[in-house]
Amino acid sequence: LAQGADAALAVVVGGTVMNLADARWRFLGGLDDSTGARRTGTVLHPLAFVLVFLMFWPTAHGAWSPGPLVTPSLPAVLAGILVMALADPAAALAGRRWGGGGPGKTMAGSAAFAAVAALVLTGVAEWAGPRAEPSAVSPGALLILVTALGAAIVERVSPSGTDNLTVPVAVSLTWATLPS
Repeated sequence: LAQGADAALAVVVGGTVMNLADARWRFLGGLDDSTGARRTGTVLHPLAFVLVFLMFWPTAHGAWSPGPLVTPSLPAVLAGILVMALADPAAALAGRRWGGGGPGKTMAGSAAFAAVAALVLTGVAEWAGPRAEPSAVSPGALLILVTALGAAIVERVSPSGTDNLTVPVAVSLTWATLPS
């Protein structure tokens, strides 16, 4: 697992460095929106991956931990990354379809975000049974629901684009600190 973790971290860090360089020199025009403006989330999303990996990815030599309640946890990494990867697009689609068509975040989008986050976290909890890692946290339905709703709130209150950083980190932190 340690070699895989180091390789995965190298890919994520490399992609983040390339993304940050592009934010400065704009050699990848496809990362701009239709107006040519840089989107904050494009830069923050891979940065969130790096932070989540550094904070929670279990390796042979351990992982940096932001506090005594947080331990390296592959399920915490997966929870943070997968919630953002799947719930955020669902929120955008639902917001456009049922949110009134105006700019900004909508209640329909937030509801979709919470629902998809709950499904993702349920899947991670099922996968993270005893076979995933001996210290895996398998929260109950109430903890999954609270985490999903918390993630939806973090997504909703985060300024434009910053949810790509705040949601994965918040979900991973929550997951890693849940009681066994």
